Amino acid sequence: MGNFLTAYGTYQRIEPASVLVFSWAWEGRDETSCVTLTLAAKGNKTLLVLEHEGLMDDASQIFHEDGWTPTLENLSRYLNTRDAWG
Repeated sequence: MGNFLTAYGTYQRIEPASVLVFSWAWEGRDETSCVTLTLAAKGNKTLLVLEHEGLMDDASQIFHEDGWTPTLENLSRYLNTRDAWG
């Protein structure tokens, strides 16, 4: 698989079944940002909104988007089919 990156952070706000906020940092880098996950009922489903704020620049934003997008797509696929790798 090759290179692995280690991310770490601290939970800053936890509201069960609705909000999770945590810091996000990569080991060995000076950048620390903030991730907010918001959950809301939408009929018999749950809407998940992910906001990742405080990234250093456009390159960092693109890097994180390239990670979050397939991660959330895989989560959706798993929740809908129980097959994460479709």
